[in-house]
Amino acid sequence: MVRVRVPYISPRGESPTRKLFQALQPYFTPKRLARTPIVRHTLERPDATPYDGNWTYWATRKGQAIGTPTRIAKLLKKQKGKCKWCGQYFTPSDVIEVHHIVPRCLGGKDVYNNLQLLHHHTRDDKTALDKAKAVSITMEQSD
Repeated sequence: MVRVRVPYISPRGESPTRKLFQALQPYFTPKRLARTPIVRHTLERPDATPYDGNWTYWATRKGQAIGTPTRIAKLLKKQKGKCKWCGQYFTPSDVIEVHHIVPRCLGGKDVYNNLQLLHHHTRDDKTALDKAKAVSITMEQSD
């Protein structure tokens, strides 16, 4: 014969041990779990596959895509698929160029924090402004 111990339950339906554990619960919550932020995942489009040629969608979503350079894929994810200069979304047919925020000729480094993705036509505008700024700095230094 097996003997099963049934916990005491008061007439009101409350267990004294349950009350005790509920009172002490804030003190015994694992700190590692309490500090972990809850991150929800983004739903994938049902019609999208990694092989359909829409590499901008996958690079923006995951930070990696088949046949896409790692640098471009990471920057696409960081910029959420948008051009920093004009604010328009990149499409698979766009010519995307990696550009330095602070030009290397003005002391900019070749690190991810100093890189941005631009459309080809907007890169021309930004490069013209950067060159004008570099010329004005050179003129000030020569005076």
